[in-house]
Amino acid sequence: MFGSAVGGGAAVVVALVLLVAGVTKVSQPRQWRSQAADLGVPRLVAAPVPYLELVLSALLLVQLQRHIVAWFAVALFIAFTVLL
Repeated sequence: MFGSAVGGGAAVVVALVLLVAGVTKVSQPRQWRSQAADLGVPRLVAAPVPYLELVLSALLLVQLQRHIVAWFAVALFIAFTVLL
């Protein structure tokens, strides 16, 4: 029971991080494109990232397939870490 609550709480925290990141990118598209280009990310790869962040955020918030979605979020965080 406790592990499930901790996992759910962690999912909400990650969802909020992704939500802020996605909303920021969507609200400032020029800045996001510039930052992505500076990191060497092709435009076709960078374009869907904010929307992917928002979708992952929404799925984590509603706890839909939480474990699978969490692994997608981990993959996204690893990709960002590798680029930095």
